[in-house]
Amino acid sequence: MAKFVSKLSKQAPKALYLNIGLLLGFFDCESYLLRRALIKILSNIIQKVLIKDDQTDENTARIYLMTKMKFLELLMKRFLDKSSYCRVKVMKVFVKLTEENMIPRHMYLELFSNVIGRFKDQTVLVRKGSLKLFHQMIIIFGLIFNVNIKDGERFLQRN
Repeated sequence: MAKFVSKLSKQAPKALYLNIGLLLGFFDCESYLLRRALIKILSNIIQKVLIKDDQTDENTARIYLMTKMKFLELLMKRFLDKSSYCRVKVMKVFVKLTEENMIPRHMYLELFSNVIGRFKDQTVLVRKGSLKLFHQMIIIFGLIFNVNIKDGERFLQRN
């Protein structure tokens, strides 16, 4: 079921977006495969459905933004998933989302905090994934080691 729903999210993300309420309950199940699939589904919906374009009106854009924020918060909670496979998957998803500039700037402090917290994880794959995500965030947003803290705070406050 997990593979089917994950592939369906690539082909028809709008259909899954309309029925996401039925799927979110699977975050509480024991199967890490379903939780990983849900992480991928949320990522695909954020990337393909919850985007602003010229054809969306103001109300729809506002609703999409609020939904996107809720989905990103759900993904942030997965940093603490009991399965290391889910923690790795959420880091891969955030690498993609940061590459495509889908993360609002005000969420970066929380994202940095979560990534840094995974540096001490028990699993090697999670530590490796957290380093990749940390590296990606530094490259894309110019937060290098010698950055002025006040300039960095102004950068994060702009969005």
